[in-house]
Amino acid sequence: MRVTWLNLDARGVATGGARRDKIPLEIRMLIPPDYTIAMARGVVGAFGGMEDATDVQRRFGRALFDLNVDSAGAEELLAPLDPEGLAEAIPGVAERNTFMNILAIFELMARPVPKNLERNTERYGLALGVSPPLLGAVRHLTGEHYALAYLDLARHSWYVKRTLNDSAHGRLYELLRSELAYLGLADKGIAAKWRALGDLPDGTWGKEVDNFYEDRGFPRPGEAHGIYELGARHDWIHVLADYDTDPIGELEVFGLISAGMAEPRGFTMLAVTLGIYQTGTITHMHGKRVMTATSDALDAPDAAERFARAMVRGANCPIDMMDDVDFFAMADRPLDQVRAEFKLDATIQTGGVKASDESIETGE
Repeated sequence: MRVTWLNLDARGVATGGARRDKIPLEIRMLIPPDYTIAMARGVVGAFGGMEDATDVQRRFGRALFDLNVDSAGAEELLAPLDPEGLAEAIPGVAERNTFMNILAIFELMARPVPKNLERNTERYGLALGVSPPLLGAVRHLTGEHYALAYLDLARHSWYVKRTLNDSAHGRLYELLRSELAYLGLADKGIAAKWRALGDLPDGTWGKEVDNFYEDRGFPRPGEAHGIYELGARHDWIHVLADYDTDPIGELEVFGLISAGMAEPRGFTMLAVTLGIYQTGTITHMHGKRVMTATSDALDAPDAAERFARAMVRGANCPIDMMDDVDFFAMADRPLDQVRAEFKLDATIQTGGVKASDESIETGE
């Protein structure tokens, strides 16, 4: 079996990027191979067997863990692992947080949440001694306390943190101009900066970003009602990862982003995206209705598998693209070259649960 989220060197340090070895262990999203089966068994245990799981949850679980194991491994997966057993099997804080975030994602995929999963998530959290920030929002959503959930998600938002950080470093006026353009008051300077991407050679990252806006008829940042610049960072990743802007494409891009981010606030973005496109619990952002909001996007054929593949791709990326990349500085680079550098040029194949297929579905 392979590492599902991120490769580790002999010291247990994440490899492949300048910042990965500096990320505190507690906030990496890893499923090291030694813990893959234990975590999969823990998921089965949290569901109380998989009989009550939705088809989307089962397909996502199979694809995420990508368990290609022999018959002995399959037999081991037949037995759910209770909270105490899982705590013994995964002693590390990082892996425990990973497991709890995975349970949170499973919960955010369905309405109503399977009762066993809702109850057992708390049991596993107590036994493991961890409670990632995302779980608070999940609890509010589960209880249909949407206003509290939104406040909780906003409190842990990467966008809020980045806005405060940039404001403290002299960018408050620029951020305000960008936000006013989003509300309808165009800013010629910001718009011109983004329009200039269209002058770059074909095949460059920046030129393809310009095509992204042009082909879809989207206003650029700085133009009236164009996305504000912090939000537009994820558009560069849409282009880089070759994900569309339909609901599953948005889930893919934020799955990739969250799995590759250097801090847990990335999973808050993923929770919001699942609320917009899977459970239908979030319909407005920044005071404006999300026109593409829907529900059950992951029910489409291959959608749950695509979502899992996106998370695996993000975890294999050697850099936190939302925080660490100066997009305009790289705008003139050939897109294929950047994809190769960020390890996004190859398709990640998941969903390879073979001998263990039935065990993940039934837990029997």
